[in-house]
Amino acid sequence: MPEQGDPMGNPRRMRASEIAARLVQQAKQKADTKAFSDATRYFRTRKAERGTVILIAATKTRRVAVGQRVTKNFKGKVYPVYVNKNGKKEFYREYKKTDAGVKRRARVKTPQARPPASVDPSQFATKSSKKKAATLLFARGSQMQKPVTVTSATGNVRWHETVVPKVLDSIGKLLQKEIGDRPTTLSLLFEVTARVEMPDGSIRVIEHKDSLGKQASQTNIDKLYQPFLERKLYAGVAQSLEDLQLVSAGSARYVGRLPENKGKLQPKWTRKKKPWVKRKFEVARVASVSVLTTVMKAVAQ
Repeated sequence: MPEQGDPMGNPRRMRASEIAARLVQQAKQKADTKAFSDATRYFRTRKAERGTVILIAATKTRRVAVGQRVTKNFKGKVYPVYVNKNGKKEFYREYKKTDAGVKRRARVKTPQARPPASVDPSQFATKSSKKKAATLLFARGSQMQKPVTVTSATGNVRWHETVVPKVLDSIGKLLQKEIGDRPTTLSLLFEVTARVEMPDGSIRVIEHKDSLGKQASQTNIDKLYQPFLERKLYAGVAQSLEDLQLVSAGSARYVGRLPENKGKLQPKWTRKKKPWVKRKFEVARVASVSVLTTVMKAVAQ
């Protein structure tokens, strides 16, 4: 055994706090793997389920035991499980979309229980699994809806003036196709993909998703969805940019033109007489925005 202080015993020269954090993480991963194994131990697949993705309960309720098949309406947490052609069960992972030329990475390394509404088949690994999982999680035909895409050749994409009206129009067509004039309670999932051009010409992809439920009594589409698109969905995309220490060129231009910032450099900009929180962020141009709207089978819990 290497003596204490011997670099061969700690080749990466990790601090004690880093070693402790890694041990906690390893213990959690081990517990997650064991919980998934326990949930699937007594689960028996059907021949018709081979090659498909199903949901099994990860939490116990009054009517459902851990490991039983459940639907998207289940109130507890679930595991998405892929059953291969031989009947073997495995946790089905979602993958992050990455920049061009970068190898994709799984969102989680070990199986983790999650609410049914958070399972996203569009991030599954294969086209077959995406298609089969969509029939489980989404209303029939809604995945055929094309996304609304707005592109700007020079400046920023104008969200409120261009994106919102086009998305509202697509929502009306989608609901008319799915439910017609019937009063129906449902939930729409909005998936936003933005292509951001950096000052050096490189492209980064920003993603954000959110959902909004509609009661059967709510029939005015514009009144219901327009405030959501203009405020909450827009704020979510802006937060995704902020997480990367980026600010859109449009926002930077607006703040820079304020009278209080006349003649100042960006690091000195203020807003409402207070230092602008994004004054040290890198300015990027939002070149295109794509919004895919999907009808979900159940209102997100």
